[in-house]
Amino acid sequence: MLQRGIITVATAGPEIVAFIVVDGATVSHLYTAPAWLGRGAGERLLDHAKATSPGGLDLWCFQQNTRARSIYERHNFRAIRFTDGADNEEDARCPLPVAAPRANDCRSKHRQETR
Repeated sequence: MLQRGIITVATAGPEIVAFIVVDGATVSHLYTAPAWLGRGAGERLLDHAKATSPGGLDLWCFQQNTRARSIYERHNFRAIRFTDGADNEEDARCPLPVAAPRANDCRSKHRQETR
């Protein structure tokens, strides 16, 4: 259940085919319906989120989700730390946090330099 954030949806007619939730500078959810994978709906939502967050965005991505990782990497997100998965909501192993560079943000720059 979503507790906070701005939800943006992509539709095809009356059907919601993808959605993104941005909470401050964090993408907390990005989902595309299986039938719509590879058709650009998620990428358009990510582009929209980036355009409305000029200070940059952070997000988490499971390491084994190679499809999502490649999309994020095409959008200039980079891995800054790997974890064992013990603290994530699905208890899945090896989530991968990624972050787009933030302009004038020393904390983000520092995190990237101290991997």
